[in-house]
Amino acid sequence: MTTRQSTAGQAASSNREPAANRQYVVVRRGQSVYRIAAQNGLTAQELARLNNISINTPIHPGQQLRVR
Repeated sequence: MTTRQSTAGQAASSNREPAANRQYVVVRRGQSVYRIAAQNGLTAQELARLNNISINTPIHPGQQLRVR
């Protein structure tokens, strides 16, 4: 089960979606960009773009990634 939370405290992105509509997941041990993307109906490229990272960027437990 993925933890989701809405938060406006993340860095602003070029996306003009209101902050209230943004959703995040908290990375858990063993997860990858690919797994998190698949669990949230995204491609790895979409997830990376939403978070201004590369699909090869290391992610760490406790890190928040935007999924919407």
